[in-house]
Amino acid sequence: MDITARFDFDTLDHTKENTPHLVVSVHAPSLDWVTKRPQIAILPVVDLSGSMQGPKLEYAKQSVLKLVEHLQEGDYAGLVTFDNRAKVVVKPARVDAQLKDTLRKAVQGLHIGGGTNFADGLVKSLDVIQGLDLPPKFLHRVIMFTDGMPTIGICDNKAILGLLDKKRARATVSAFGYGEGGGEWNGCDQDFLTELSGLGRGNYAYVKDPDDALGAFGKELGGLLSTYATDLRLEVEPTNGAHVERVLTNVEHEEDVTGLVEIPISDILAEETRHLVFATKMAEKDKAFPRDTTVFDVRLSYDMLTEDGSKKTETVEAKAKVRFVRAKDVQDKPHQEVDQIIALHQTIRAQLEAEEAAKKGDFTGAAQVMEIAAQDAQDRGHLNVAQMGRHTSSRLGNQVMYVQSAGYLRSVANAGTRAYGTSAMDEDAAAQLESCDVSLSNSAMNRYQASFTTTGSAENPAADGVDAAVPVTSDRLVITPDEIANSANISWSGSDD
Repeated sequence: MDITARFDFDTLDHTKENTPHLVVSVHAPSLDWVTKRPQIAILPVVDLSGSMQGPKLEYAKQSVLKLVEHLQEGDYAGLVTFDNRAKVVVKPARVDAQLKDTLRKAVQGLHIGGGTNFADGLVKSLDVIQGLDLPPKFLHRVIMFTDGMPTIGICDNKAILGLLDKKRARATVSAFGYGEGGGEWNGCDQDFLTELSGLGRGNYAYVKDPDDALGAFGKELGGLLSTYATDLRLEVEPTNGAHVERVLTNVEHEEDVTGLVEIPISDILAEETRHLVFATKMAEKDKAFPRDTTVFDVRLSYDMLTEDGSKKTETVEAKAKVRFVRAKDVQDKPHQEVDQIIALHQTIRAQLEAEEAAKKGDFTGAAQVMEIAAQDAQDRGHLNVAQMGRHTSSRLGNQVMYVQSAGYLRSVANAGTRAYGTSAMDEDAAAQLESCDVSLSNSAMNRYQASFTTTGSAENPAADGVDAAVPVTSDRLVITPDEIANSANISWSGSDD
């Protein structure tokens, strides 16, 4: 694992107070995710409420069937559903040919029920998966498939998040939200599902159309199987008169009385780079110094799986350094690569502030916040970041656009902070972020995404000659959409409710 600490300005005037930005970058190397992939305990939780009728449910079922294909012996899997209440359809158990057959039959038999008791589905699934008592080498993941807001049982979002906070323990929770907050796929609360996946230390997926679910679930599985390290904790400790003014990246963090900032990071995937941006302040110095001065000590601790399946904690460190010089020798322009990262995080932070104004009905103010951020990025030479800011501004201009842009806004905010933590996003948001040099997935995510959307044969997700083959067991089954439709006796020409 590599960690670097860089400033936009690192040659500073010693005669005055300075306010450079610090970028801490954490990079995980590539991983042999084929032959050394972790074992998983995975539990899909499918919403069977009335609004899931039609293509939404059928593509959710296809996603779970594809998951069954890619499970290996030794993994654990089950199935939970919820409508008016939660039901454990298949209790999680060790994967073998018989369990796969049981899961396939159970999935094909799913049908629409009543309301949306989201809280019961969440709590039941966490209780079930965390009751397995598996060794440390297993990664536990709950994946919620839903298109609506809670209508039965506990319906207050904060109360549900409180339940998750108490229950999550070892398992992580991902949320697959079908549709915007309005329009054709109405009812899905993207803000709530974003908070849920963040608190659950899992991934968020914005599924605009039902058929996007297959690729999203493939990407989710690829990400889980390419997990490089878990339970990361970053510490940024000030020294020599420096301190952190603000954590610009939208992450949970704590600061103690000494100014030490701690940031918990649940997982990092192979090939992933995480950038965290800090606004800092440094006191003036009595004189110039001929050498670099350390102003922050940066430490990252994390857990890795060993060959025998146990966990070990490792630590890497970096020094954030600047040079205090005479006024005539100061750096007059920021390091462009570092400054682009800063500009992107500032724009995302501006978006979050603009959304607060939009929630209060101040759409003019929201658009102005984004315009100011966009102009600042443009003035610094980051034209693609500026374009993204203005595009976001256009989506906050009125109530209709704001409501219809829920998926776009959550996609930008989530993927801009951590792209590998987003299993599916709005296409427009993805294009904007890619133009800003944001990597959206690693090789495992790409391969599994392609495998989940391929019909006809159980393709090896490690194909193309890059990685070794995934063992294909004789019990694997590929089911095309038409085959599923025939077995379930449904019509693919039907419309959603």
